[in-house]
Amino acid sequence: MFSSCFAVLGLVVLAQTPKTEDSPFKPLTEAKRIDPRFDEVLTASQTVMRNAKTFRVLVKMITKSTVAGEAAPDTVVTHTLTARRPDSVAIESETVVDDVRKPVLRAVCDGRSLVTLYDLEPKVYSRYEGPNPAGQIARTLIIPKVLEGSGLEILTRHDMRDHILRETTEAKLVGPEEVDGIATEHFRVDWHGAVLDLWIGPKDQPLERKMTSTRVTPLSGGKESTVVREARYAWTIDQPIPDQVFRAEVPAEARRVEDVFETLFYQESAELVGKPAPATALKVLDGNEVNLASLKGQPVVLVFWASWSSDSLAVLPPLAELAPQCKERGVALYTVSVGEDAEDARKALASSKLRLPVPVLLDPKDLTAASFGIRRLPTTVVIGPDGIVRAITRETKELPVVRAALEGLPPLPNDQTK
Repeated sequence: MFSSCFAVLGLVVLAQTPKTEDSPFKPLTEAKRIDPRFDEVLTASQTVMRNAKTFRVLVKMITKSTVAGEAAPDTVVTHTLTARRPDSVAIESETVVDDVRKPVLRAVCDGRSLVTLYDLEPKVYSRYEGPNPAGQIARTLIIPKVLEGSGLEILTRHDMRDHILRETTEAKLVGPEEVDGIATEHFRVDWHGAVLDLWIGPKDQPLERKMTSTRVTPLSGGKESTVVREARYAWTIDQPIPDQVFRAEVPAEARRVEDVFETLFYQESAELVGKPAPATALKVLDGNEVNLASLKGQPVVLVFWASWSSDSLAVLPPLAELAPQCKERGVALYTVSVGEDAEDARKALASSKLRLPVPVLLDPKDLTAASFGIRRLPTTVVIGPDGIVRAITRETKELPVVRAALEGLPPLPNDQTK
């Protein structure tokens, strides 16, 4: 997952004005079972990228999967990332099927705008023309989604070295080895339960040249699933890059959308709007079950969240402020904790020191979230008194979805608010 993370600071720094002095790296204070040489190589890699005026890295990744002894077809993808200081970036991704390349994603920033094109069906693209378009790459979620597993997704991180050292359980130097005629150092790394082998070099330009990742997942019946990825990296540093690389060309048939990720991955949610809400019953934290069917006759607002999502936690305090207004207007307001058990939800609320006057429903297996087509958190679902889904929308801490649901609903008579 961090196969090309050694270039991460390059993307960030190349999108900024060069500094006369680099801030010193933080010392390795919490490392356990991490060879000091690994830290030295990370630091040296980061320095190379900080000093580079331009760079291009081509990644070819082959994934082999075996489930319960049965091998799945190999997948082959290629990614190219090109950057030129101060703020020009181009990302291209392709899949290879029967030796035929099919474009998947192209994201281009020329310093004035960021255009992100998803080149498979449906062809859609977004255009950002606000401040700091290069910095917007980190917030354009379709980019890390497509790059996932290649390591290039970590190029958007501003804390590459510290992040790697923080997340690595063990890193040891295996020894010197040659890769594609380049003298490298071979490291073996434990990364979130996967075993990664990294080859980095040469010493005067310590960049990652090869990575293999092996993850074994136990299955029922004593069987297991194995996923093995091998990626090779070709680098070009400080070579001229023509302007046309950073020019976005959008096919005439492509449709412009606000957010490519939302359009592609919220299609299920969009199709559900205007239809009856899925029948579901959820247990209340420290309480009984709530059946959505039993709430028919009054508006219902469900705010889906999780403790691991900082954006989710940000909506809870203002949600508490809106709870009285929901009660006044007869709106059944609930939060839904996704993918976590009751203890996790209690800990999250306790750590936030928030006394939430809104019932918390539990969706520990993501079944209800999946039934609404929800893939990102926080998300709010609005259901009308007739049981028809009115909206399924990403929420922000300003709670525009909840506020919109309250508009036009008069307060209930006093005897109904008691």
